[in-house]
Amino acid sequence: MRKLLSLLSIILISSILSSSCSIIGIGDETKKNITVKVLAYNATYFTDYKLLLEKKFPHITFEVSSVNTILDNEGVKDKKSEERIPEIIEEQKADLYFDMSVAFQYKSDHPLVDLAPLIERDQVPLNEIQQNMIDSTTKQDGTLFKVSPTFDRRVLFVNRNLFTKYEFTEPTSPMTWEQFRMTAQQFQDTQSTLYGYDYPSYSWYERYTSWGKSIQGLQLISDTGHLLLDQPEWRNLAQQLLDDYRNKIFKADDFNIDLKKREDTGMFLGLASEIHTYHANQQSPDTLAIMDLPNNPSSPAANPYILNAELSIDASSKHVDVSWNIITYLLSKEAASEIKNNIWDSGFVTYPDLESIGEFKMESFAGKDTGKRIKESYKLSGDAFRLIFEAVEREFKHYIQEKKSLPINWGAIETVVQQINANSSYFEPINNFDFMK
Repeated sequence: MRKLLSLLSIILISSILSSSCSIIGIGDETKKNITVKVLAYNATYFTDYKLLLEKKFPHITFEVSSVNTILDNEGVKDKKSEERIPEIIEEQKADLYFDMSVAFQYKSDHPLVDLAPLIERDQVPLNEIQQNMIDSTTKQDGTLFKVSPTFDRRVLFVNRNLFTKYEFTEPTSPMTWEQFRMTAQQFQDTQSTLYGYDYPSYSWYERYTSWGKSIQGLQLISDTGHLLLDQPEWRNLAQQLLDDYRNKIFKADDFNIDLKKREDTGMFLGLASEIHTYHANQQSPDTLAIMDLPNNPSSPAANPYILNAELSIDASSKHVDVSWNIITYLLSKEAASEIKNNIWDSGFVTYPDLESIGEFKMESFAGKDTGKRIKESYKLSGDAFRLIFEAVEREFKHYIQEKKSLPINWGAIETVVQQINANSSYFEPINNFDFMK
C-alpha cells in the first residue's frame, strides 16, 4: 500500500512539474519540434536574428514571411498596399511579429498579446535601461504590446568645438524652445557662414509636426477627431521655423551623417546611434556633448525610446509561450552579446558594457522618459495624410523661396485642414490594441 501511495505521489508531482513547465514555456512545448511562423515587414532584417534563434532553439523551425516581399511579388503599390497589408496580416496567421510598425499602421485593431502580465508572471530580470524602455513603450492603460532587444533615441548634439571657438556659453538641460533659438541666433550674428541648429529630415512636414509634438508638446489631432494645424500655436511654430531657415539660422539638411557638413553648426537634433560614427571619427564628449531635446519645462513632452527590433505576439497564436520564451531570450545579456557581435543594428543593445562608444555614456541618452505623452484618439487616413503632407511641403517651400508671404501660405494650408476636418472618413479611431500608441 505504501509503495502504491509513493508511486501515486511521484506521478502527481511529475504531472504538476510538467504542467508548470509548460505554462512558463520550458517544458514539452519547447522540446518537441514545432514551427513558429514569423511575419516581418522586411524579412531581410530578420535573417541574422533567425540564425541566432535557430542556434539557440534547434527544435524550432522558423517560417518567415515578409509583408514587403508579398507586396512586391503581387505588384501592389501606393494606396492599394494600404488595403492589402491588413489582408496579409490576417492571411499569414503569424505567431511572432518582427519590426511591424509600418504594417500595423494599416491594421491597428489586430489583437496582440499583452506582454506586461507575462513579465510580471515570470519575474523577467530587467536592467535599468530595459525597464526604462518598457515604461516608455507601455500604453497609458498599462498594456504592453511590443519589446525590443535594441533601441535608439532622439537627442540634441552640441558642437562644443564651435561654442569654445566663439566663446559662447554652452546650453544646459532643461532648455526651453525660446532659449534654444536665442542660443542658435548667436552663431549667425557672429559669422554669416555658421548655422545655429539643424534637424536633418527628408521632409518639412516631418520636421514641423515632429517638432511640434516632441518639443512643443502640441496635439496634432483633437479628441473629437479634428486636425489642429490651423491653430495659432502651430502657425507660430511654422513662422519661427521658416524664418529661422530663411535667415540661415536653421540648416534643415536632408537626413545624413556628414561630419563635414556639421562642422559649421552649433546644435543639431539626431539619433543617439550617430555616436557610433562620431566615435569612429575621433569625436568624444570633449568635442561633442549630448543633451535632452529642448522642451517646455511646465509641460515637457515625452521622448520615447525607438525600438529597432520590435517583437510582438499574435493573440490567437497556438505558441504564445514559445514565442514569449524566444522574446525573453532576446532580452538576455547572452543574446545581447550575440546581437552585438553578429547582427548589424544601427542602435544599441541594452547592456552598456557591451557597447564600444569610447567615453560617451549611454546614461546620457538612456534615462527614464518622464515627459507628458500626447494621447490622441484618432489618426489620419492615408488619403488625409497625403493631402496635408503635400500642402505643407508645397506651401513651406513657396514661402522659403519668397514666392508667397506667410498669411497667403498659411491660408492655403488652412483650406486643406478645413477640407480634411469636413470629412469624418479622413479620421480613423485608435483602439485599445493600437500598436503605435
